[in-house]
Amino acid sequence: MTSQKALVVSLIGLATVLAVWLLRKSWLDKGFKLPPQVPGIPVFGNTFQIPALQQGPWAKKLAEKYGEMFTCKFGGSTWVFLNSSRVVNDLLERRAAIYSSRPPFPMTQGIMSGDSRIVLMPYNERWRMLRKIMHQILSSRQQDVFKPFQDLESKNLCWDYLQTPSRWWMEKQMAHGTQRECFGTDFLSTDEAKKMTEVQKLFVFGTLMEAGSETSRVTIGQIIAGAATYPDWVIRARAQLDEVCGSNAERLPEWEDRERLNYISAVVKEGFRWRPNIAEIGAPTMLIKDDEYEGYHFPAGTIFTWNAWAIALNPEEYDRPEQFWPERFLDGNEENALKGHWAFGPGRRRDSCIVLILRNYQGDR
Repeated sequence: MTSQKALVVSLIGLATVLAVWLLRKSWLDKGFKLPPQVPGIPVFGNTFQIPALQQGPWAKKLAEKYGEMFTCKFGGSTWVFLNSSRVVNDLLERRAAIYSSRPPFPMTQGIMSGDSRIVLMPYNERWRMLRKIMHQILSSRQQDVFKPFQDLESKNLCWDYLQTPSRWWMEKQMAHGTQRECFGTDFLSTDEAKKMTEVQKLFVFGTLMEAGSETSRVTIGQIIAGAATYPDWVIRARAQLDEVCGSNAERLPEWEDRERLNYISAVVKEGFRWRPNIAEIGAPTMLIKDDEYEGYHFPAGTIFTWNAWAIALNPEEYDRPEQFWPERFLDGNEENALKGHWAFGPGRRRDSCIVLILRNYQGDR
């Protein structure tokens, strides 16, 4: 291609991008009113402003400036950040029926995942079917089945991984009758699983493992960091453990000790709140029909996210938010592990592994 032709092609491409941007801007201006918009540049909006790392502190500063909601433009996408529990409850919880879809992810969902990663699926029948399967596997009624295994693994996890790394093939062992029951065998035995491709099955397994392991690892690290930064609460936690389990760790905590370890439950909840590092600015959900809220008019296709970092560290939401202070959760709701924070997300996109994850923490404490 000659340099002249290359220039023509480049100009045509630029003109096309500008035309799309102008058309979109004109469309959004017709009857739609959005929260205060963070200033950006034409076409690209705020794309080059959001940092690759430390997105939470960046979004928190914007929340302090613009209030409960603000708007960002990332290329052709319009994002509305929700910066208080009040608006998160009003929109993502109470209106979850229209605020629970996902924007398209052509690379991570389409090309890399074959449209099989449930956390990135739009809100449709296929998502509901997979969500139903996960709920069946991870329901509260199923948790007693997992309890002895979680108890054992919490004590022997490191040893097991080092000595006997997983080298089994579940379907082969099921065929031979040698595979013991687990969530994998339960899933593979369902009618829905028998209709899935191998790739789809693997993504169901992978999603469950990711949600149950990565969140646990990060939050346990947060609690350790909280102990190093604010060590005074560790003395109180140790005192309760000594009272229940005997001084100098005569025994490890057991499932039956949960009701007597309310301070430890508060420590876990504070670990969820203190620094939300799994999703610092939440996870995007997409509005599927036009909606109005407190004078704003949102068009279908608008992307919403709960500003996790801003909410968790907002002094209007929490007293002394920067401090790791488990006492804030000694409010009679210690056993309601979802109350008081957004670690598992809001609405119908809330993490389906909640019950299992919470039992992991209770086993590790």
